[in-house]
Amino acid sequence: PATLSTAGGAYWLAGMADGNGRMAAFWQDQASGNIGKCRGFVKSGSSVSLGSTISTYSNAGVQYNHAAYDSYIGAIALGYRQYTHGNTPYLMYFQINSSNNVNFITGEVQINGQSTEYNRIAYSPDHQRIMMVFCNSSNHLKYSLMSLLNFIK
Repeated sequence: PATLSTAGGAYWLAGMADGNGRMAAFWQDQASGNIGKCRGFVKSGSSVSLGSTISTYSNAGVQYNHAAYDSYIGAIALGYRQYTHGNTPYLMYFQINSSNNVNFITGEVQINGQSTEYNRIAYSPDHQRIMMVFCNSSNHLKYSLMSLLNFIK
Protein backbone atom coordinates (compact mmCIF):
# COMPACT_ATOMS: atom_id res chain seq x y z
CA PRO A 1 0.00 0.00 0.00
CA ALA A 2 0.99 3.61 -0.65
CA THR A 3 0.70 6.30 2.03
CA LEU A 4 -1.47 9.12 0.68
CA SER A 5 -1.22 11.28 3.81
CA THR A 6 0.15 10.92 7.31
CA ALA A 7 -2.39 13.38 8.77
CA GLY A 8 -5.50 12.11 10.50
CA GLY A 9 -8.51 12.07 8.23
CA ALA A 10 -12.14 11.12 7.83
CA TYR A 11 -14.67 10.92 4.99
CA TRP A 12 -12.08 9.22 2.74
CA LEU A 13 -13.09 8.68 -0.87
CA ALA A 14 -11.42 7.79 -4.15
CA GLY A 15 -12.54 8.85 -7.63
CA MET A 16 -11.22 7.50 -10.92
CA ALA A 17 -10.92 8.91 -14.43
CA ASP A 18 -12.42 6.43 -16.88
CA GLY A 19 -9.98 4.94 -19.36
CA ASN A 20 -6.61 6.20 -18.10
CA GLY A 21 -6.49 4.67 -14.61
CA ARG A 22 -5.69 7.98 -12.92
CA MET A 23 -7.32 8.37 -9.53
CA ALA A 24 -7.57 10.81 -6.66
CA ALA A 25 -8.25 10.39 -2.97
CA PHE A 26 -10.28 12.97 -1.06
CA TRP A 27 -10.54 13.39 2.67
CA GLN A 28 -11.34 15.64 5.58
CA ASP A 29 -7.94 16.62 7.03
CA GLN A 30 -8.54 16.53 10.77
CA ALA A 31 -5.06 17.87 11.52
CA SER A 32 -5.84 21.11 9.62
CA GLY A 33 -9.29 22.08 10.82
CA ASN A 34 -11.26 19.46 8.83
CA ILE A 35 -10.57 21.14 5.48
CA GLY A 36 -10.86 19.19 2.23
CA LYS A 37 -7.62 17.66 0.90
CA CYS A 38 -6.87 15.50 -2.12
CA ARG A 39 -4.03 13.74 -3.90
CA GLY A 40 -3.77 12.21 -7.35
CA PHE A 41 -2.20 8.85 -8.11
CA VAL A 42 -2.09 6.05 -10.68
CA LYS A 43 -1.66 2.30 -10.20
CA SER A 44 0.38 0.40 -12.74
CA GLY A 45 0.88 -3.29 -12.15
CA SER A 46 1.78 -3.70 -8.50
CA SER A 47 3.14 -0.16 -8.01
CA VAL A 48 1.43 3.12 -7.18
CA SER A 49 2.76 6.47 -8.43
CA LEU A 50 1.63 9.35 -6.23
CA GLY A 51 1.30 12.94 -7.34
CA SER A 52 3.88 15.16 -5.67
CA THR A 53 1.27 17.57 -4.29
CA ILE A 54 -1.45 17.21 -1.66
CA SER A 55 -3.98 19.85 -2.73
CA THR A 56 -6.69 21.67 -0.80
CA TYR A 57 -10.06 21.57 -2.51
CA SER A 58 -11.97 23.33 0.29
CA ASN A 59 -10.75 25.60 3.09
CA ALA A 60 -14.00 24.92 4.96
CA GLY A 61 -14.91 21.85 6.99
CA VAL A 62 -16.11 19.12 4.63
CA GLN A 63 -18.21 15.98 5.01
CA TYR A 64 -19.87 13.36 2.81
CA ASN A 65 -17.35 13.36 -0.03
CA HIS A 66 -18.64 11.53 -3.08
CA ALA A 67 -17.26 11.34 -6.64
CA ALA A 68 -18.48 10.31 -10.08
CA TYR A 69 -16.89 10.37 -13.52
CA ASP A 70 -18.58 12.68 -16.04
CA SER A 71 -17.83 10.97 -19.37
CA TYR A 72 -19.41 13.79 -21.38
CA ILE A 73 -16.62 16.20 -20.44
CA GLY A 74 -14.01 13.68 -19.31
CA ALA A 75 -13.64 14.87 -15.73
CA ILE A 76 -14.23 13.66 -12.20
CA ALA A 77 -16.93 15.47 -10.24
CA LEU A 78 -16.66 15.75 -6.47
CA GLY A 79 -19.69 16.47 -4.34
CA TYR A 80 -19.51 17.25 -0.63
CA ARG A 81 -21.10 19.20 2.18
CA GLN A 82 -19.48 22.20 3.86
CA TYR A 83 -20.67 21.94 7.42
CA THR A 84 -18.98 25.21 8.37
CA HIS A 85 -21.08 27.07 5.77
CA GLY A 86 -24.60 26.07 6.79
CA ASN A 87 -24.28 22.39 5.85
CA THR A 88 -24.79 23.27 2.19
CA PRO A 89 -23.75 21.03 -0.74
CA TYR A 90 -20.93 21.89 -3.13
CA LEU A 91 -19.66 20.44 -6.38
CA MET A 92 -16.41 20.85 -8.30
CA TYR A 93 -14.76 19.25 -11.34
CA PHE A 94 -11.15 18.16 -11.80
CA GLN A 95 -8.79 16.00 -13.82
CA ILE A 96 -5.54 14.21 -12.95
CA ASN A 97 -2.61 15.43 -15.06
CA SER A 98 0.30 13.39 -16.45
CA SER A 99 2.30 14.07 -13.26
CA ASN A 100 -0.55 12.50 -11.25
CA ASN A 101 -1.43 15.82 -9.61
CA VAL A 102 -4.96 17.20 -9.34
CA ASN A 103 -5.97 19.95 -11.82
CA PHE A 104 -9.13 21.74 -10.74
CA ILE A 105 -11.35 22.65 -13.68
CA THR A 106 -13.76 24.62 -11.50
CA GLY A 107 -13.65 26.16 -8.08
CA GLU A 108 -16.16 25.30 -5.42
CA VAL A 109 -19.73 25.83 -6.61
CA GLN A 110 -22.58 25.81 -4.14
CA ILE A 111 -25.42 23.66 -5.48
CA ASN A 112 -28.20 25.26 -3.43
CA GLY A 113 -28.65 27.10 -0.17
CA GLN A 114 -30.36 24.23 1.64
CA SER A 115 -28.95 22.52 4.69
CA THR A 116 -28.37 18.92 3.61
CA GLU A 117 -27.48 15.49 4.94
CA TYR A 118 -25.98 12.46 3.21
CA ASN A 119 -25.17 13.98 -0.18
CA ARG A 120 -24.45 11.50 -2.99
CA ILE A 121 -23.71 12.17 -6.63
CA ALA A 122 -24.03 10.04 -9.74
CA TYR A 123 -23.51 10.61 -13.44
CA SER A 124 -26.68 10.60 -15.55
CA PRO A 125 -25.77 9.63 -19.15
CA ASP A 126 -29.33 10.42 -20.27
CA HIS A 127 -28.96 14.03 -19.13
CA GLN A 128 -25.16 14.25 -19.53
CA ARG A 129 -25.13 15.77 -16.08
CA ILE A 130 -24.10 15.00 -12.53
CA MET A 131 -27.06 14.37 -10.25
CA MET A 132 -26.73 15.15 -6.55
CA VAL A 133 -29.24 13.42 -4.29
CA PHE A 134 -29.60 14.63 -0.71
CA CYS A 135 -31.94 14.96 2.24
CA ASN A 136 -32.75 18.46 3.38
CA SER A 137 -33.13 19.46 7.02
CA SER A 138 -36.76 18.25 6.96
CA ASN A 139 -35.61 14.78 5.78
CA HIS A 140 -37.18 15.29 2.36
CA LEU A 141 -35.28 13.52 -0.43
CA LYS A 142 -34.27 16.00 -3.17
CA TYR A 143 -31.93 16.18 -6.15
CA SER A 144 -30.13 18.70 -8.34
CA LEU A 145 -28.73 18.23 -11.84
CA MET A 146 -25.48 20.06 -12.60
CA SER A 147 -22.76 19.99 -15.21
CA LEU A 148 -19.46 21.69 -15.85
CA LEU A 149 -21.22 23.40 -18.73
CA ASN A 150 -23.48 25.16 -16.19
CA PHE A 151 -20.42 26.49 -14.37
CA ILE A 152 -18.52 27.96 -17.32
CA LYS A 153 -21.37 29.87 -18.98
